[in-house]
Amino acid sequence: MNQIDLMGRVAVITGGAQGIGYAVAERFVASGAKVVLWDIDAALLAKAQASLGAAASSASVELTDASAVAAATAAVLAQHGRIDILVNNAGITHRSAFADTEVAVYRRVMAVNFFGSLHCTKA
Repeated sequence: MNQIDLMGRVAVITGGAQGIGYAVAERFVASGAKVVLWDIDAALLAKAQASLGAAASSASVELTDASAVAAATAAVLAQHGRIDILVNNAGITHRSAFADTEVAVYRRVMAVNFFGSLHCTKA
């Protein structure tokens, strides 16, 4: 495995409770970073944070809500004083026939996948 020096860095990882986001968090912690996991699923967040240990913290954040993202960002800055890395990993999908899918479903997908990343990057 390649060596990455992230000692002293603070990383926010959206969608960090499972999958690719969690794998990134594991690698970052192993490389010396402190990670802050953001995800909508509080139960999965608790498990992920516990398994990563003291280098991890977490918050349940609705990424489609710009004010919630701003508040979560302020909390990270208050706790760590900085954010060095943002991993915009959170995303959702929907699998069904196009004709059978309500427009509201596509709006939610766009809200999370596009606007969630936009809010996080701007914050």
